[in-house]
Amino acid sequence: MRIAIVHSQYSSKLPSGENRVVEHQAELLSGAGHDVQLIRRDTDTVEEALLHGPRAALRVATGLGASPLRVLQDFQPEVTHVHNLFPNFGTSWARAWPGPIVVTLHNYRSVCARADLYRDGTYCQECVDFGNQRAVRHACYRNSRLATLPIAMSRTRFQRDFVLAADAVVTTSIASDAHLRQLIGPELSTTVIPNPGSDSGRTPLPPDQRNGWLSMGRLSEEKGFLELIDAWPANERLTIIGSGPLEEQLTTTAETKGVAFQSALPISELREKLDMHEGLVFPSRWIEVAPQVVVEAMRVGLPVVAYAANGIAELVTNTRTGLAYKDSQSLHSALEKIRSDLGGYSARALAYYRDHWSPDIWLESMARLYEEVAMGWAQG
Repeated sequence: MRIAIVHSQYSSKLPSGENRVVEHQAELLSGAGHDVQLIRRDTDTVEEALLHGPRAALRVATGLGASPLRVLQDFQPEVTHVHNLFPNFGTSWARAWPGPIVVTLHNYRSVCARADLYRDGTYCQECVDFGNQRAVRHACYRNSRLATLPIAMSRTRFQRDFVLAADAVVTTSIASDAHLRQLIGPELSTTVIPNPGSDSGRTPLPPDQRNGWLSMGRLSEEKGFLELIDAWPANERLTIIGSGPLEEQLTTTAETKGVAFQSALPISELREKLDMHEGLVFPSRWIEVAPQVVVEAMRVGLPVVAYAANGIAELVTNTRTGLAYKDSQSLHSALEKIRSDLGGYSARALAYYRDHWSPDIWLESMARLYEEVAMGWAQG
């Protein structure tokens, strides 16, 4: 099958798991014998253009602007799969494309200018309840009302003319699917297909060869690392790996609590370190969509201890692949409980990965969706 993948590549200044996910999916599809064309615009390159900021704002506000149509017309895909258009592609081209479009919602930007439904340390859906002008009032995007304005102006149109007009909408986790369907409304029809891991998984090291806990991710407010350090038990070992705007503050704070800190590593190097730990601590304060750090951890059988407010907490408690915590006391208790049955938690984590996140599972699900969409389009 000929498949076009459209993606606006996020800036390298803001490390994005989504960029890696899209590239990995293109590689998997190609490896399975599909003819794949990856059409992308890189923010790092586009930012160098004259008047990039105003042009991007106009493109987001109106939907007009950069388009993949010329490449699509040359390639003639049977299915076009859009992952991200913000901020380097317009949206109006979709109405002119005479072929089926699949959209993956990797975050909450279709309803939230920040894309994470998180503001001032708590969950927020004010734009859904009271109108998108609330995002401008709160300067939700980059702490700037001016930068937020075009995003707020475009959300209703983006939902109506792009998300709801797509031939299929993919969500990447049960938790995000439930929230998006609730926030956008009953007219949104979705298919849950989790993002794939890198391979079929790896047998965990024996418990007696593992020591300490690991936490990793982008070091920003909503990820909860400051609160994790504050709650961390003094008798437990923790290593935090990541980069981001809070790196300097986190490094200083970590030293006072005896927490080891390491800057972000290449994914290949990170994978070599994962299975040496007892488990992953996932402290994110917002309703994460599909965090790849959890996928990577469970790929090598690491159980997950997740903060109770994020969607991963419900997943790991329901599947007995980890536990949830709310405060320092419950965090300490969760670590002890997992250590007491580390072999069992690890086996279940790896089994869940293989059943839900292995590349073969993803390929089977995505190929089925593509075929259904293409057949439906052909039949009119």
